[in-house]
Amino acid sequence: MFKLWRRIKQTKIYSKYQKIKEELEDQKLNRICVGEDRMGNKFYQYYSYYGLPTRREIRFLDDGNKVVNDLAFYDWLYKRQENAPSIEELQQFYLDQEKRFQLARKWDEQQEIMMNSFREQLKLKAEQYKKVEQKLSLEQQDNEIFQEMNGQIRNKKIKENFELNQYLEVRNLDPILQCYQGILIIQNEMISQQQNKQITDCKYFFFLCQPLKQYKCH
Repeated sequence: MFKLWRRIKQTKIYSKYQKIKEELEDQKLNRICVGEDRMGNKFYQYYSYYGLPTRREIRFLDDGNKVVNDLAFYDWLYKRQENAPSIEELQQFYLDQEKRFQLARKWDEQQEIMMNSFREQLKLKAEQYKKVEQKLSLEQQDNEIFQEMNGQIRNKKIKENFELNQYLEVRNLDPILQCYQGILIIQNEMISQQQNKQITDCKYFFFLCQPLKQYKCH
């Protein structure tokens, strides 16, 4: 059914019928079709009862897509231009538009080439930076290992020097310590002798103080 309807629309009789129908509708609404763009959209100029121009309208070929993609009648539609563009003006507009599109395509291609070269250079620089970072990290690790070894050797030397100095100090102080120990021994002996003498004196004193009657002659 749909295929048959499409075939009917493609016939000359149906196109003539559509043309007569549009003319009758234009006369009824008091309007004139001023032109048609490449998308198939038609532009109308409405008139009042007295023949004065009132509003301008676009009738889209596809009612589901009501977007003005062709700008040939854009200025006229929004009353920036008094008269609608003629056929010659439309042809020149489309030629200029095609030139602009070609220049835009060339510019896009140049930009794409430039961006690709920039990405390649950036990739190469990133690889170079990565190699440099790896080299620096290896050098830093080597420096850390070298510093750690130097620190261990330095600590070992400091420890050995400290032990040697301590040994020398003790060795130098040995005679003094020996004298001090001898003095302490002599002092302890004198104190012990004095204590023993005091104890013997006390025993003798207590012995003399006891009464004589406690002692009997046998």
